Amino acid sequence: MARFPWVNFYQPNIASAPWHIQAAIPAKGDDDILIDFWPHKLKAWCSGFGTVEGVDGLREIMSYAIEESNEEPFDLIEAVE
Repeated sequence: MARFPWVNFYQPNIASAPWHIQAAIPAKGDDDILIDFWPHKLKAWCSGFGTVEGVDGLREIMSYAIEESNEEPFDLIEAVE
């Protein structure tokens, strides 16, 4: 969390699941990219990526989400003959 101070880390349901943390990574033109973390198990999940375990996996999933958040949206251009 300290390595990514611009990411919004929060606990979505402190009363029922105080061990569950989410990260909202701002994406250009889209909704935020959400990552679910379970720090007590060193486990995380992100849509489009899947589940990872361990410190290396957590770094990998954060890198994936950051890369995805920086991709520019593009319009589909159809060729007309």
